[in-house]
Amino acid sequence: MLQNTHYFVSDTRLCVHNLPHNCDNKQLRKIFLNAVNDKKTQIIEARVMCDRHKNDQKFGKSKGFGFIAFTEHIHALKALRQLNNNPNIFTSDKRPIVEFSIENKVALNKKKHRMNRNADNQKNGRQSDQTEHESTEQSVEYSGVMSKPNKLNEKIKAPKVNRKLGVMQKQLKTRKKGLKKNKTKEFNEKRHQEKVEKRNARKKETIEIQDTHDRHYMKRKNIFKDDNNQKNDSKPRAK
Repeated sequence: MLQNTHYFVSDTRLCVHNLPHNCDNKQLRKIFLNAVNDKKTQIIEARVMCDRHKNDQKFGKSKGFGFIAFTEHIHALKALRQLNNNPNIFTSDKRPIVEFSIENKVALNKKKHRMNRNADNQKNGRQSDQTEHESTEQSVEYSGVMSKPNKLNEKIKAPKVNRKLGVMQKQLKTRKKGLKKNKTKEFNEKRHQEKVEKRNARKKETIEIQDTHDRHYMKRKNIFKDDNNQKNDSKPRAK
């Protein structure tokens, strides 16, 4: 791990292991402030790592470790000497194990960039809110009409509607619906007529085909009869 140049040992951030499950961020901060016992101590971060699953509108169970970040190295070192492997903090069986945390430069740079971006977004949001508030208070001219400020809280009157126009629009809609219905009726009737004509044409074709078959059959039958009659005539009759 130390061969990678991105990793380094922090001189102000501590990692605490072997924490009880009921220990939260406030308790962790209080423990370290009491251990340093100095008014000048400033803790930037006091965080107990928990699971992502939420229970009862809170984060999940504690993972048993956390992080503490001080502003100065002296306070961090003093807290480490006071709390590391101390049986009087929690219990004799569960002693806190404190050490300087190993940091990643890439992750820290991403965190700084994210914090700066959030701060800029908050500033821009406040400025935009102020400008919108000022613009609503001031009167604005557009297209020859003067807009009134919102402070008056006046009710906006609805524009007058011409009743004749409304009646005409309803009539036009009903006419359009009637035309559509008539068109659909005409189209369906034409389609039905075409289908009937096609059926009749098919029936005629089948009848004609049957007639032709019957004619051929009768012709062959007559020919066969004639041949038989000729053969019978050519045979000599017995005396």
